[in-house]
Amino acid sequence: MSEMRKWGNATRDSNTNKPNHIGYRDILVEEAYDLYMLKHQKQADGTMRDADNWKSYFGEKHYKVCIESAYRHFEDWWKEFEGLESRDGIDEAINGLKFNIDAYYSKVLRDRLKEKNNE
Repeated sequence: MSEMRKWGNATRDSNTNKPNHIGYRDILVEEAYDLYMLKHQKQADGTMRDADNWKSYFGEKHYKVCIESAYRHFEDWWKEFEGLESRDGIDEAINGLKFNIDAYYSKVLRDRLKEKNNE
């Protein structure tokens, strides 16, 4: 049975074994990533793509697109670590790498869910 928390007449079950989303994340990192995504929402022709446009994935070669782009961003991050100049600086390197990892992993998880639902 779950432990209960009480505040006056209010009761709630405990936080035991529940993810602590605020504890796992850093607001400054999340905000910087959101600003990176907003910056890259603008396309070369000046139009804005939908914020969730990436969730359509990148066709049949989604994984390949992500890994190749991630590696370029990793090299930029590595250059910054080594004190060398990267293509677009540390923020672009880290956020670009994070984007590609997230996009890759999103498809892994959704493919797994689809497979599970088809069993």
